[in-house]
Amino acid sequence: MRRIRRLLASNPGGEPPPQSPRPADSAEAEAPAPHPAKSRRSRKKILTPIALALVGGVLFLAAMVLYYSSPGEPSPVSFATLEMKSPFEFAKIEYVVSQVSSSVAEIYVRITLPFGKRPPATKAPPAKAPTQYFILFLPPGIAFRTCTAGFCTFSRQQDQYRWAEILKFKTVSPEGQDPTGVAQASFFVRAHDFGYASNGITALAAIPQVFYLARGSPTLTTVYENAPAASSYDWSSFPPEFLNSTRAGWDEPVTGGATQGRVAVGINHANQAKENNKAFFAGALIGLAGGALLSAVQEALHAND
Repeated sequence: MRRIRRLLASNPGGEPPPQSPRPADSAEAEAPAPHPAKSRRSRKKILTPIALALVGGVLFLAAMVLYYSSPGEPSPVSFATLEMKSPFEFAKIEYVVSQVSSSVAEIYVRITLPFGKRPPATKAPPAKAPTQYFILFLPPGIAFRTCTAGFCTFSRQQDQYRWAEILKFKTVSPEGQDPTGVAQASFFVRAHDFGYASNGITALAAIPQVFYLARGSPTLTTVYENAPAASSYDWSSFPPEFLNSTRAGWDEPVTGGATQGRVAVGINHANQAKENNKAFFAGALIGLAGGALLSAVQEALHAND
């Protein structure tokens, strides 16, 4: 009772005694508000590596666009083989290739006998002359559009088609020249860019191999029709005899026996310089992209410092 009286005496109004603040409430009351400058620095540490990573990704994509926009290497070309046998001298052998569609090419071969008023000039071989023949060997892996029995054969061992044709000469009278004998034949093969390929920087033209079993030393004329921008290339390694925007032709002598085939190479120096510049810029962009991505990683590692 005495204790109750003392409590009433100390609190005559009957109000409950004041409670001391809780520790948690004290901590909240005493904690300072976040400083605006520190918040900005924190956001900056987070955004900086993200921005650097985005810049690096954009630079890398730009480098890839430059790299993959460059043309690839031109398709490899392989040369055909011509074999001909005759007791007579030939003056000229013409080998003309025209890409008539995306998947079919025409090969035209024309053989001309010497012309003039003196031997060995002749309008046509004598009636009792031995049979003269011509054989076209295609590169391995390429076939004739139609393989006619009796003319066309296939060697499985060499994976190669060949076409044998008897030479039948007709008399022609070239303008301003004496009459002479001419034999010709056309062949269609299943091939894309047969013997000629280009990519805007490099062009390749295959000159056929010739087995010449006859007298004399005729001229082999190799012509490619439908040759895109043929005159824009520098063919100094094997200069053509004639050249324009869609046609290129080469002349070379043929001796008895085998004359090896070759590939003429043309270079478009203007486009080559452009591609070199593109390659330089692509390399520079890759370097910048790598630097930006590396900086992004470093900034991300130090974001919590």
